[in-house]
Amino acid sequence: RRKLALAAGGFILVRREAYSRIGGHKAVCAEIIEDVNLARLIKGAGFVVQCRLTRDLVRTRMYEGLADVWEGLAKNAYAGMEYQPRKFIVGMVASIVCMVLPPFYLLLGLFWIWRMPGDWRPWGIAIAAFATLISMTLIRRRVIRHLGLPWPHAFLTPLSAAFYLAIATSSFWKHHFGKGQIWKGRQYGRGIVGARQ
Repeated sequence: RRKLALAAGGFILVRREAYSRIGGHKAVCAEIIEDVNLARLIKGAGFVVQCRLTRDLVRTRMYEGLADVWEGLAKNAYAGMEYQPRKFIVGMVASIVCMVLPPFYLLLGLFWIWRMPGDWRPWGIAIAAFATLISMTLIRRRVIRHLGLPWPHAFLTPLSAAFYLAIATSSFWKHHFGKGQIWKGRQYGRGIVGARQ
């Protein structure tokens, strides 16, 4: 019933009737995130969209190195915010405050406790920061286990959030002040992608 829809471009199965009714890929040719927009159109046409884990059937590898990761995520980052500066700014601020800075809040609280042991305020900062870090680690641990990555990766949420924010900033900058995104050797400028500004 919700408009929310998801698809992963690496491997999509779609019924011919659904694909024909929405007009196929022509309907999303101006979208840089065509897989998700394809799913939205299919769902909007009254069909059911499902995401399934099929690692026992098929596997794909999207990126071959750091440069590929950066290019692929930069292509999607600002497009995923529908090219809206307000969404970008709110998302950046929320991510910095809630995901990147908690280790610094914890260090600040511990330093404050050490400098002023009788003050109760730093205990609140330290406890809140510690609880946030534990929550992030437990959530990420499930993802790490699912992906089969080494368990220490579960502690890297603040670092990976900062890395993604750098990519998102690059995506924002390229869209508004650069020549657009590059994907698989092709340039996607503001005039090509379906920017809803």
